[in-house]
Amino acid sequence: RFRAEDPPLPSYWESGTRFMELGATARADGDDAEAARVFQLAADTLGKNHPRYADAIEALAETRAAQGMLEDALALGQEALAMLRVSKGENNPRVAEALLKVSAAHEALGDTRAALDTAAEATNVAAMSGRSSRLYVRALDRAVSLGPNDERVDAERTQRRILVDAMVPRPPVNGYPGVANYE
Repeated sequence: RFRAEDPPLPSYWESGTRFMELGATARADGDDAEAARVFQLAADTLGKNHPRYADAIEALAETRAAQGMLEDALALGQEALAMLRVSKGENNPRVAEALLKVSAAHEALGDTRAALDTAAEATNVAAMSGRSSRLYVRALDRAVSLGPNDERVDAERTQRRILVDAMVPRPPVNGYPGVANYE
């Protein structure tokens, strides 16, 4: 029985968010076993309908990868990716970031072809999202590092970097718009 002066009990969602914070602290302290346990608690507490569920699963996947449980990490990363596609939409920067993490898991397992395909998909999603040109360059760099490397691909990568750099605002110089430096 509650009294009027008792503080309110936290909701399940508040508890899940707190578990996420505790898991991040455990990871920072190097205690991956505790971090995995707490991230799993966060995911279970939040439930699949919560917007941060994919974050909890993704954090658990990263922790499992750090523990050397690569198959678990890949499966959890793919689950987080599926949840993000549903909740955020196909062409969202968070989906591209999740694809890059799944690509890294494939590469860690030695499946370079799947890693390349996933990185290429991340490049397309990042380009279609239209919000993060730096994410696009990061995805393109990953795909290029995994795939065949020829002069055409290197030229495209350089062109994309120049394009992204040109979009970065520069402070005015002597009243004129800033100019990007292309060294």
